[in-house]
Amino acid sequence: MLSNANLPKSFWAEAASTAYFLINQSPSVAIEKKTPQEVWPGNPADFSDLKIFGCPVYAHVDNEKLEPRSIKCVFLGYKAGVKRTRRETKPLRKYAEADLVAYALNVVEDIDANQEPSNYSEASPAQWYKRFDSFMTSYDFKRSSFENCVYFKKNSDGSFVYLLLYVDDMLIAAKDKGEIRTVKAQLSEEIEMKDLGPAKKILGMKILRDRKSDDKIEYMSHVPFSSAVGSLMYAMVCSCPNLSCAVSAISRYMPNPGKEHWKAVQWILRYLQDTTDVCLQFGRTRDEVIGYVDADFARDLDRRRSLIGYVFTIGGCTISWKATLQNTITLSTTEAEYIAIIEACKEAI
Repeated sequence: MLSNANLPKSFWAEAASTAYFLINQSPSVAIEKKTPQEVWPGNPADFSDLKIFGCPVYAHVDNEKLEPRSIKCVFLGYKAGVKRTRRETKPLRKYAEADLVAYALNVVEDIDANQEPSNYSEASPAQWYKRFDSFMTSYDFKRSSFENCVYFKKNSDGSFVYLLLYVDDMLIAAKDKGEIRTVKAQLSEEIEMKDLGPAKKILGMKILRDRKSDDKIEYMSHVPFSSAVGSLMYAMVCSCPNLSCAVSAISRYMPNPGKEHWKAVQWILRYLQDTTDVCLQFGRTRDEVIGYVDADFARDLDRRRSLIGYVFTIGGCTISWKATLQNTITLSTTEAEYIAIIEACKEAI
């Protein structure tokens, strides 16, 4: 169809849509030589408005008396949702759209007209993409052979700038923020666009960033974070129940600690240094086993889990203690308290 109409490949979507429409208007042996139009909506097929794909057509425009009342266009398909017996045509800004023309160009002899559409609403998707592709290639961007909506450019230092296009939404990625600002400035000069800032979501997917710089990663590689946390765990289990909550918090970041976590470890070590005269003291009292338990609600901001803590004493001295996150996510403070009590009862038994 494109070859017979002498149209470029960029109009493949219009050709496919026209072929789909003609198939639904053609009789089929599978449905007793009826047309899908007759079987599904129940209306008889009307062939009086059929046109040859790519033929010249004229769209009506409201000009002055001595001006032409129509413009010459290219027939590119059938507009959905329009009755076939209706002949009225309507102009659509720079490009006319008639009842029987899905997308019309006002220069039939030359598809690449001198006047390009200034925004997406004035052109067909194919024409918009063609203009955008021409703009990107003019700035040394190359189109990916695997995905036509992905463009990339290699800089002199070996780094790359990537641009992803989805309809009229764009996502720019580069190692250098200056490169991103340059691309946005170039796009702003060519097309009307709105900068939405750092990307937070694309195609329904949330984007999370690890803001750690290389110097921070290098710094943490020389810090004995795991060894320090292990030593604090040993002290907590043996003689320092007052460290349970703090050690439980810092141990969650063992796989990927940062400078803030290392500072927290240093604070705990300073606390131990200043409380070397504090110890567990066992004495003779008539007190039996006494237990204390408590829980917060969704204090962990990363996983929304609640923190449980309990301690048991006998003779006035601590004999068992624990502070950890609950295994399940609770929906209320009452549920968090019930789970904490259950864990404490199991320890008491």
